[in-house]
Amino acid sequence: MYEQAEPVRAPVSGLGSGQTSRTPPLSPTVHMSGSGGRVRYGNDTSGKREEDQETSDMYEEAEAVKRGATYTPAEQDQTMKEEIQQLQITVAELSAKHKNIQQRPSVERCESGELETPDAAFISGFGRRSLDVSATFSRAFRTPPVVTVGLKHVDHFTGHIHVSTTVASVSTTSLTVRIATWGGSRLYFAAVYWMACA
Repeated sequence: MYEQAEPVRAPVSGLGSGQTSRTPPLSPTVHMSGSGGRVRYGNDTSGKREEDQETSDMYEEAEAVKRGATYTPAEQDQTMKEEIQQLQITVAELSAKHKNIQQRPSVERCESGELETPDAAFISGFGRRSLDVSATFSRAFRTPPVVTVGLKHVDHFTGHIHVSTTVASVSTTSLTVRIATWGGSRLYFAAVYWMACA
């Protein structure tokens, strides 16, 4: 009733068949995209970039849907309360940082100058002798400044040399430096540098 079909045999390629051996062409790779039902052939790298772009587009669409979602009044109130609470925490943190910065010791400005004794200040006498010299600042500091002094020049007679400089007093408007000598030292003249910072 049914005739048996005879198998169809393809010609064999090979050295004995009289045909040149040849590798069959490779079929192109098929890539299926999950968005839009797109089909892409080939294995070039540009396809990977297209897939990445499609994935990015999917995330952006999801975010857009999320932003456009409607909320009930209770949900809106809860969201608003959470945002206000977060803002309050941020403000408190900033206030604490600002307070810490204000409490740090800082130098607003510095002034400097020179002070010197009159000529022949300590050419006579014996033992400890001192002389106070003062300077007035160009404008008042907000708080009494820190003052540093150093010897600039000493003019003395032959013999032992004894000289010292100390800050005698400091205010927001002026400073006083004490220049001293002792023993049998004969000091003709002395000058000091000073610097005040606050």
